[in-house]
Amino acid sequence: MSPGAGEDYFDHYERFLRRPVGRVVFEPPWGASIQVLQFADVFADVGVVASLGLSHYAGEVHGTVEVVFGADFRVGRLPNILGRGLFHVIQQGIPMHDGAVARVVALVDEEWARETGKPGLCFVAPTSFPDAFARTEGGRPVLQAVAISAGELALAERDGTVALLHALEAAGIDPFDVCRASVA
Repeated sequence: MSPGAGEDYFDHYERFLRRPVGRVVFEPPWGASIQVLQFADVFADVGVVASLGLSHYAGEVHGTVEVVFGADFRVGRLPNILGRGLFHVIQQGIPMHDGAVARVVALVDEEWARETGKPGLCFVAPTSFPDAFARTEGGRPVLQAVAISAGELALAERDGTVALLHALEAAGIDPFDVCRASVA
């Protein structure tokens, strides 16, 4: 993690999401840990979690970044999906940027992926938060993970992530509604 990144991100989360109510630490056998912080009452009927420590892997994901993820279904499983999912992103060397996609949910929580019909995540500039949430006080980026369907993953693979982002935007999806209909 670059100097000051952890404190910068933690302060940022507290500013916008308030104090975390829980924390789960994921420790791989091959590197630094990633914490997933849990937040309450950020949005009505939505669980929100945020990574802290992905920045240790700036080389693997092509930049310093952290991720926030919210959902309205089985929210107790969100820390595992985000924490373990990010380690798959790291191992696969997926560059983390607006529009990055990863078939990781099905790898870390097959039941949740089957129940929601969303085996993947798309990482986008935060759309459900105030504009200032997109960057910390130190100028570091935050991405929002959105659960996506197999069809949406295929659309991104076939036509590019810009096509997927346009389809999601055109449909006006609620990024927290993980049981929504697929746009592809």
